[in-house]
Parts: sequence; structure tokens; C-alpha cells
Amino acid sequence: MIQFDCNCYVGNWPFHKVRRNSFEEIKKLHQQNGIEGGFVSSLEAIFYNDPWEADAELHQAIKGEPNYHHVLTVNPMLPGTIDSIHRAVKEWGIRGVRLLPGFHGYNLTDDKVRAVCDVIREYDLIVFITIRMEDERNTYFFHPRTVNLGELIDFFYLNKSMKAIICGAWHGDMLYLRPILEGMDTTADIYWECSAMRTGLYIVDDLYKQNRTDRLLYGSMAPIFVLKSTRLLVETADIPEEEKEKILTCKNIRDKGWMN
Repeated sequence: MIQFDCNCYVGNWPFHKVRRNSFEEIKKLHQQNGIEGGFVSSLEAIFYNDPWEADAELHQAIKGEPNYHHVLTVNPMLPGTIDSIHRAVKEWGIRGVRLLPGFHGYNLTDDKVRAVCDVIREYDLIVFITIRMEDERNTYFFHPRTVNLGELIDFFYLNKSMKAIICGAWHGDMLYLRPILEGMDTTADIYWECSAMRTGLYIVDDLYKQNRTDRLLYGSMAPIFVLKSTRLLVETADIPEEEKEKILTCKNIRDKGWMN
């Protein structure tokens, strides 16, 4: 089965130099590590006044790559965001929409976010809720707003029936939020990618012991993070090999047709 990276990027990062920042370099890095596809976003779209310009470059880069799927980056506070999603679905066949409330300075309960989510549901897209990229202390001349975990609870209460991947969460975030979200009156289908869960030893082992790896997906956050370090998080875990394969191939969402 194809190993899959559900959280990778193309482009430059303004806070420090990143290597292998083009799509061809990311694809080669994936191939060197046994990965054959991924959900891809543009780093530059986070910062442009018009994110569409950066996403247009990403579309050209991955066009014709059947195993790589475009995730559109949006800022719901900007005019024209909903039109951009409609257009990206029709012209580019995007598979998801990425929200970055910390970088773009809005609350996930804002009415404009709800309007964006209505369109995401209309097209049966995945919402990628990115609560952090790298440690906020590394972006020393610009401090993204720290996303309160309570916002995520409120978000899923307000926006039911979403297909969602939470990106940039620490493993403590997952352990705290999962039982709350699963106990809520929501029909959201929520998964967690693992790229930021490198805050200690035996993280995946601990999640497995607590029956939490069933909704864990492999994501690298490359090229910001070193891809091999996020792979080792899973590969070196003392868990059954079939469980590792489910994580590295993102089997649970693949079986639900999220890559189709």
C-alpha cells in the first residue's frame, strides 16, 4: 500500500532557510523514504496578500501527479475567499482547505469561518485545521496567536459533519481533546497528524497504549521539519507493525475515500 504524507508543503518559510522547498525536491525526498503521495499546501500562500497567487504556482507544480493532492490555503477574513474555494474546486480539483487561525489572527468561531465551512461541506472537502506550524518561539519577529484548545471544541460544536485533519497538535493536545470531541453532539470525522508530536520519547507508544492511534495519521510538515525525524517517531515505536503501516499509509482515511 502507498505510504502517504498528509501534511507537507512547497515553498519558502520566512523565518529561516528551508531546503528542498520545491515540489520536485519534496517528491524526491518522499521517494527516498518510501512515500509515494501526499496532501500538499503552499507555505507562501500563508503570507501573501492574495493567497491565490501562491496556490496557482502550487497547482502548476503538482499538475499531473495522481498521488499528490492540492490543499488550498485560505484566510476567511480576506474578501473573495469563498469565491476562491469554488474556483479552486472547479479549476484545480482541490481535496481540502487549510485554516491557520494562529497566523491569520481570527477565532475559529467567527461567522466568516462558518461560511467557509459551509462551502467545504458543500464540496465534501477536508478541512485542515493547523493550530501551529513550528514552535511559536522560533518566529521571533512575528508571534502567531496561540490557538486555544477550547476554540476547537467550539468549532466542531458549530460545524458538524466535517471531515477534518488537525495539524500541528502536540500529543497532549490530542489526549485532552479527543475524549471531549468524541463525547460531543457532533458528526465530525476528526483525525490527527503526527508531525508536531515530538515533544518527548515514546509518544506513539503512549498513544497506542491509550487506544489513540486509530485516528493518527503520518504527516511530516516537510520542508519545515526534517522528514526523517517524523518518520522515526512512528518507525521506532514499540507497537505492532500493522499499526505502524496504518499510520504511515493513512489507511483509515484512504479506506474512506478521502484521497479519491
